[in-house]
Amino acid sequence: MYFAIKIQSLVQHYTDFFIIMKPLSQYTIVDIIWPYAQLIRFDKPRGTLLIFWPFAYGLTLAAYAGKTKPLDFFYLLLNFMLWAFLVRSTACTINDIFDRNIDRHVERTKLRPVASGQITVPAAVAFSLFQALLCIALFSRVNTLAYYYGLGFFPLITIYPLMKRVTNWPQAWLGVAANWGALVAWIAVHGTVNLHICLPLMVGLWGWSMLYDTIYACQDQKDDAKIGVGSTALAMQNSLIPFLSCCAMVFIASLAVVGKSNNHGLSFFILTVGGAAVALFWQLRCVDLASPTNCAQHFKNNAKLGYLVWSGMLIDYALQVFQY
Repeated sequence: MYFAIKIQSLVQHYTDFFIIMKPLSQYTIVDIIWPYAQLIRFDKPRGTLLIFWPFAYGLTLAAYAGKTKPLDFFYLLLNFMLWAFLVRSTACTINDIFDRNIDRHVERTKLRPVASGQITVPAAVAFSLFQALLCIALFSRVNTLAYYYGLGFFPLITIYPLMKRVTNWPQAWLGVAANWGALVAWIAVHGTVNLHICLPLMVGLWGWSMLYDTIYACQDQKDDAKIGVGSTALAMQNSLIPFLSCCAMVFIASLAVVGKSNNHGLSFFILTVGGAAVALFWQLRCVDLASPTNCAQHFKNNAKLGYLVWSGMLIDYALQVFQY
């Protein structure tokens, strides 16, 4: 009897570490898991897609350049899907730990698990470390240089939440952090960095991230101004459409340079470059930056746009595979 009480006490202690305190008998498995699912935005997969696309683009461009075998391509693609999920999940956890006091004052984020007290800070820290270890275990499955570049994700995603406290341009940092996977994927195939392709690719993806995350930040303009945190939505509030148009042009022009440098065919230039140009032109004509709901929808549309951008690269690679 004594040991049964002792075990129940220990279980209660560790449950309290992970979730706000209440009698153990009142917990269900959903009560325990769901706050963590919300913490990693499991119910909002668009963010994972936006982290996955740079991996997919870097891999497909590298596979096309190096005539990679399909089985090797799909093996790496599966790994990068898992990487994207874990990196995004870890980033969300770290972000919510740092931003918990800010999130409580923002309408859109006040119910996030750490800000609302559903998950304690020590529990969130422990969870982030667990996710980081899983990331490192996955990173070890590629070549040494790609592994070290993969580790570069951690300072990038850890510093990002702090940037809004010191600059109006946190999206500029995010543009590097969110797209780091493109470099990792290229290196995983070739074992080195080709600046003629990787540099314009990173510049273009940076411009795209600046565009979609500025639109995303427009949802919180009023709250951010009140709290005193920075964003490009605030920094460029008097000229948002011209600024977003410049970001779109950087993305499109850089894709064209990548296609030329990597010797791509018509599929790339019609679907990847042309398709992205048409989609972003339509988006900038239709977006209502004063409407949080509309901004959220157009942010999600960028995740969908990723399929179109990838399609031209993928078709060129598939045609090359069938040719050989």
